[in-house]
Amino acid sequence: MRAVASHTVSTDLGTLPVVATDVPVRAPDARSGLPWVVIVPSIFGVAPDLRVQMAELGDHAQVLAVDPFHLVGAGPLPYTDFPPAVTRFQQADLGRFEAELTALLTLLGEHAPVIAVGICFGGPFVVRAAAAGRLAGVVTWHGSRLESQLPALRSVAERGVPARLHFGDADAFVPLSTVEAVRDALGEQAQESVAVHKGADHGFSHRSGPKYQAVAERAGMNAVLDLIRSCTPR
Repeated sequence: MRAVASHTVSTDLGTLPVVATDVPVRAPDARSGLPWVVIVPSIFGVAPDLRVQMAELGDHAQVLAVDPFHLVGAGPLPYTDFPPAVTRFQQADLGRFEAELTALLTLLGEHAPVIAVGICFGGPFVVRAAAAGRLAGVVTWHGSRLESQLPALRSVAERGVPARLHFGDADAFVPLSTVEAVRDALGEQAQESVAVHKGADHGFSHRSGPKYQAVAERAGMNAVLDLIRSCTPR
């Protein structure tokens, strides 16, 4: 597995702190032919178990995670610390973060395809980026509030952007009615794009979290690997 470390990236909006397997640069380097995987984490941030997942994916791609809360309480929080996680979510300038994410995706996309993974809170951000044509593929793990992104999901389908959206059928935060709305928005693409895991709850991808489910998490990781392979030069 590749090492994961903290870095900064210079974008058109300034300096952005990230966690990454590779240092983003403005010119091609030895691994620049590999796709980028950009992760927008849950409200708990780039947790230690997410770093392990990044290291595993880093054997196949350049992997980077952003911290949406770097201006209001940077760093990871334990999955059991829900109140402080909600507080910094409420305090964050999400419009500013989305602009930072857009600048980052533009920079990375100059030299390699970009796949984005949105975890819980991160889901809407990556769906909108895919709808805007900034991504070569999009993945969500228990993405929240996707019922508010139906026009963006329709645009993803119209653009033919490969999407792999993973849900749990026991998720109290993302009901099956939301999953059905997502399916309807994606139309014919939904059959290959939407996966619902039996018995999986919200947070199934968090290996050290209370709701972790190995089968669903492995399927989510495999979805990312499949998109990496589809974007990797042969």
